[in-house]
Amino acid sequence: MDYSIAKFWFDIFQTLIIAAIGIQQWLYRRQSATISGINRIEDNLSKEITMQQSRLIRLEENIKNSPTHNDLGKIYDKLNELTGSFNKLVGEFTQVSKSITRLYDNELSKK
Repeated sequence: MDYSIAKFWFDIFQTLIIAAIGIQQWLYRRQSATISGINRIEDNLSKEITMQQSRLIRLEENIKNSPTHNDLGKIYDKLNELTGSFNKLVGEFTQVSKSITRLYDNELSKK
C-alpha cells in the first residue's frame, strides 16, 4: 500500500473526527445556554409566584376582616335610626328657636 494514499485517508478521517467533535461541542454549548436560560426564567417565575402568593394571603386576610353583608345591613339600619333621631332633634330645636324668638320679640315690644 502506498504511504501517500494512507496519509490522505488518515487526514480525511482526522478532519472528519475534528469536525464531529466541533459540531458536538457547538450543540452542547447551545443546549447548555438554553438550559441556563430556562433555569433563569424558572427562578424569576418562582420569585414572582412567591410574591403573588404573599399578596394573595394579605388580600385574603383583609377580606376576612372586612364587614360582611349582614354587618353593613346593621350599620345601614343604625344610620337610618340615627338620621330619624337627628331629624326629630332638628324639629325640636326649631320649635325652641321659634319660642325664644317669640319671647325675645315680646320683651322688645314691652319696652
